[in-house]
Amino acid sequence: MQHTTFTSDIANGEKRADGKVVPDWRGEQRDDNGIYMPDRATAHYALYNAPEAGLGRTLLVAGTESLLPVLKNYSDSLDHLPLNEAIASKKVYDTILIVNRLEIERDPTDTLKKLHARLSEDGRLYFHANFHYGDEKSVQRDDGSWALGWDVLSTLNAAGFSTPAAITFWSQELGYFGPSNLVFEASK
Repeated sequence: MQHTTFTSDIANGEKRADGKVVPDWRGEQRDDNGIYMPDRATAHYALYNAPEAGLGRTLLVAGTESLLPVLKNYSDSLDHLPLNEAIASKKVYDTILIVNRLEIERDPTDTLKKLHARLSEDGRLYFHANFHYGDEKSVQRDDGSWALGWDVLSTLNAAGFSTPAAITFWSQELGYFGPSNLVFEASK
């Protein structure tokens, strides 16, 4: 445990249906080491659920380089690859962590199926993505990216995963104003 200070930039908020902008403290909140809150929360949750032996063979999808020094201490082997290389690979992993990459895929269901194939028999996937708490269905934006809705849980099932779950994270010390923060988890 170490003391950590977070700083926030609240300029890039999410526009709600009523036209008001909700500050995006989640997306812009960084600690002393430059680690974004969603990256840290996703990794902490994966480590919290890891067996005593650790994360095993681990894939950290590119974009969260700041987590490499920490995760290597809990992994038998650690690969850090762009998502397209990860899904094209034939390697098998015990743990896959993705932060803010899945929603930029043109076909998240196909990507999840390919990631499912990269997991060991007892493997687990953890990810954080652009999520809209009030939306039943995921919506593709004009730029091709996705705002995930609650149907992401059935999408995980359709991709072959079992026990998909949405885990909320909150810090009383840091506070948070904005759209809901969730870490998604699924098992092979």
